[in-house]
Amino acid sequence: MNWKEEVKQFKKQYNGDEDYIHEYVDGLVPQYYNDIMHVAIETKAYQYDIAASHVDEPIWKVLQQAIFEIYQQEFSEALLEEEE
Repeated sequence: MNWKEEVKQFKKQYNGDEDYIHEYVDGLVPQYYNDIMHVAIETKAYQYDIAASHVDEPIWKVLQQAIFEIYQQEFSEALLEEEE
């Protein structure tokens, strides 16, 4: 994913209002099982630590959470670079 382009799109869509970063990044997380698995392999999200709260959750849901955290980190880093 081109994070610099995503930051530009975010700024255009939300006028740079950082209150919507969570919502924007959440919208980037894949919803379909095949897409989740593809992104999990690309981002190595399957190496995510399983917490006690993940017990009895489907694996796709755990992977979505891991992907979100990875995307949040990548987006934040690109946003900081853009602001410098």
